[in-house]
Amino acid sequence: LNPEGMDRLSQQPPFWLWLGRNRPRLLWLLLALTLIGTWAYRTRTSHRAEMIKDVVVALRDTGSLETAEAAGNEVMAMLPDDVDWQYTMARLLVMRGKYREALARLPDLPQRSPYDQLEKEIIRAYCMLYLGDLDQALAIVAGFPEETRREDGRVAIILAEMAQRAGDLDRMAEYLPVASRWKPNAGRIRRFYPQLQRERRWDTIAASDLEAPFTDATEAFSACEAFMTLSLTPQLTRIIEQGETLWPADPRLLEPLFYMIL
Repeated sequence: LNPEGMDRLSQQPPFWLWLGRNRPRLLWLLLALTLIGTWAYRTRTSHRAEMIKDVVVALRDTGSLETAEAAGNEVMAMLPDDVDWQYTMARLLVMRGKYREALARLPDLPQRSPYDQLEKEIIRAYCMLYLGDLDQALAIVAGFPEETRREDGRVAIILAEMAQRAGDLDRMAEYLPVASRWKPNAGRIRRFYPQLQRERRWDTIAASDLEAPFTDATEAFSACEAFMTLSLTPQLTRIIEQGETLWPADPRLLEPLFYMIL
């Protein structure tokens, strides 16, 4: 071979020559693709978590608390730094009756603002009340601002239950409509309905009821009587439709059905 041919044989293949010339660009491209992949994965995880959150809230509001807690824990695993969700799960534990577990979580909940401190104290008051420490619950509630005690639905349900235990029906009836401002209270509010029915406190039932489905037939038919007495046909229709599905053989369903026919 001539010298020119020997030079060509000694050169690297064209691909490796191209790779060598473009190595910096390729490294930047690889880094960009890695970052995009990481962002896409995190976005997918975050999006899935947000979708599950919506399911958890719907399950909670319809009384499926055990399933809501299981799904909520999935979100906690995906978004361990989501402080708002940590508070949501602490409240869900209270709704499930897991008061000691809820109390155990409070010290670990980040406190970003005075609102978070208030939220912690509300959860603590709930737990103390339902664990039977009424004095401690009263002391916590007494430390809340007057506006909070008067207008916050989360506090109002505590005050309503305290009034019930004290036999103060008027104060109980005063707090229940305020308690209905916080939708997750629906189940606790409706536990008052059989007593309110016996006391013929129809206005209180009507003012405190939420549109969430009933999970207890006695509570539902207590509300039915209030709505019949007050001629609140749309609310009555809603419960009848639910009753026909859940409690079709319950004889208490006959009276509101006859009412609608007449």
